[in-house]
Amino acid sequence: NEQKAGKVKEAIISYKKAIAFNPKHYWAMNKLAHIYLLSEDPSIHSIDKAFAMAKNACELSYYRQASVIKTLAMVYSEQRKFSKAVEIAMDASRLAEQNDDLVLATKIKNEIALYKQQKSITEGIVRKRKM
Repeated sequence: NEQKAGKVKEAIISYKKAIAFNPKHYWAMNKLAHIYLLSEDPSIHSIDKAFAMAKNACELSYYRQASVIKTLAMVYSEQRKFSKAVEIAMDASRLAEQNDDLVLATKIKNEIALYKQQKSITEGIVRKRKM
């Protein structure tokens, strides 16, 4: 587990360097948002940082990248803003379908179902891990 924590911290450093080099690097912001949102390490986990990164990534990609929009929906779910999470995730699902990314569209639809049950993304992940 220590090795995994080290790799996560290395990834954070790498993504931050990428953003410092290119402040419009929305993909690195999206990856950082994921790490901040899903990390079980309290020194890393931050919904506020995840929201800032996800929101910036969406804006910089002009809300045209389904996987980036999906991350923002995940953050809204963690903020317990389920109606917003559903709305944003539906946009991401439509975009994924338009781009013929049916695997991503299906993942997003599964997350929408979770949000409609008033469950956050991490509640869904925890449930899957226990199964």
